[in-house]
Amino acid sequence: MDGTHRSVVISQDIRWPNGLAIDIVTKKIFWVDAKLHTLSSADYDGSNQRVVLSSSFAIKHPFALDVFEDWVYWSDWESESISKVDKFTGKDVEVVANGISSPMGLRVYHSYKQPKGLNYCGSLNGGCSHLCLPSPHISKSSAKYTCACPDGMVLSDNGLNCLYLAK
Repeated sequence: MDGTHRSVVISQDIRWPNGLAIDIVTKKIFWVDAKLHTLSSADYDGSNQRVVLSSSFAIKHPFALDVFEDWVYWSDWESESISKVDKFTGKDVEVVANGISSPMGLRVYHSYKQPKGLNYCGSLNGGCSHLCLPSPHISKSSAKYTCACPDGMVLSDNGLNCLYLAK
């Protein structure tokens, strides 16, 4: 997204969040906290915040996570593993892979995880000369995307083309 309409969603009971995942089915966000050794969730707006799993044994130094079907998966640097837990109950913790040195990113790829919708940046980069950033669809009249420029360039008055900064 392009950063417009951003707001703080979670500000309590959070110390060292390392990963964030969105569950489009339940309309919840999930995150892991390496300082608190927790996996937590909340509604998109931050309401109904809850700890799904709190365990310094199962969650030592979590880094990344993803959600698929009934499970939350996370990578852990200290245990060098990928584990999963039931996202509803916080039970049935299981190590699904171990011996992975410093596991970083983690993503579950499946067609069920892809939201339906139009990609306004997909055709000719939205008309943008460099970067096309999808915008939140707040209303029918809101912008569908915004163009942006890399460092050292500025957006021209037409809102589409980037120009080099004068030196």
